Amino acid sequence: KRNTHQKALIAAATSSNPKFFLGTDSAPHTRYSKENACGCAGIYSAHAAIELYAEVFDSYECLDKLEGFASFYGADFYGLPRNEQKITLQKTDWQA
Repeated sequence: KRNTHQKALIAAATSSNPKFFLGTDSAPHTRYSKENACGCAGIYSAHAAIELYAEVFDSYECLDKLEGFASFYGADFYGLPRNEQKITLQKTDWQA
């Protein structure tokens, strides 16, 4: 993806528009699917997804919009109850 695509995705994610919500792409792919001329691209990042999203939202000074994007809009779209559990984000150095 190009930088313009990345910027458009970030603008959508941070827009507070409930049409856009978090969904990680953590689907497993067979070795055949990955190791060919037009393989499945990307990296496995589900284990660090919320931290990575928090960094982006914070860098765009809209960390207050992360909860809706990560927790509310998807559940609302699918007609599911909102999760009542909470997490606390702490700004610390870390490695994925």
